Amino acid sequence: MNTQLIIPAGGFGSRLGKGIPKALVPIAGKPILYWTLKRLLKLEWVAPPIVIAPPVCIDTFHKEVIQKFNLPPCIFVEGGHERQFSVYNGLQHVNEKTEIVVIHDCARPFVPLQCVYDSIEKAKTIGSATVAIPSTNTLLEVDEHLFLKNTPNRKYIYECQTPQTFRKEIIISAHELAKQKGLIFTDDATLVQQMGNNVAIVIGDPINIKITLPFDIGLSEYLLRTIQNDES
Repeated sequence: MNTQLIIPAGGFGSRLGKGIPKALVPIAGKPILYWTLKRLLKLEWVAPPIVIAPPVCIDTFHKEVIQKFNLPPCIFVEGGHERQFSVYNGLQHVNEKTEIVVIHDCARPFVPLQCVYDSIEKAKTIGSATVAIPSTNTLLEVDEHLFLKNTPNRKYIYECQTPQTFRKEIIISAHELAKQKGLIFTDDATLVQQMGNNVAIVIGDPINIKITLPFDIGLSEYLLRTIQNDES
């Protein structure tokens, strides 16, 4: 089935303390967006990837990532003030031939391609899928005063990753419905599930980290060296 990629890359990464869009933060001398695109462009897509960028940064993204490193063209779309609105904007630019939409965080440049394959295959049969890993930690639910309220059974707790992959008609109709209801969600799998659809879990990989904190920069450079050594 024809598949297209959407990469939300609109965050400024304030927790990284860099003062620039997270997508442009360098890892081993190259922007995070470069590494994410380089990995995912190994797959076959029906149309160019849709990259959702901060409105004032689209030209910079194009020059500093696509032109500078001679990457294939992308479709750049302005992001909104919430991730959900950014993805909604991206969905308006999906190719008419697209049947499956893969949504992957820019800040996860080390996603194993097998996770992407598996999520696509699951979406073909179920309609919606998200990559996730079983939680290795005991998670605590607390109240507003930071007193322990509940300890969920870890057997049923998974940590969400991306990609999150959907049949085109499911993700578009779910976003339209959420918009009509005025509801905001932090990820697309939850949005789709809350709008009445089943979402399957695809087992992910711990290497598929999301670069969020300054510590993650050093970890990412280590992972990059490890991956490059394994692939050489």
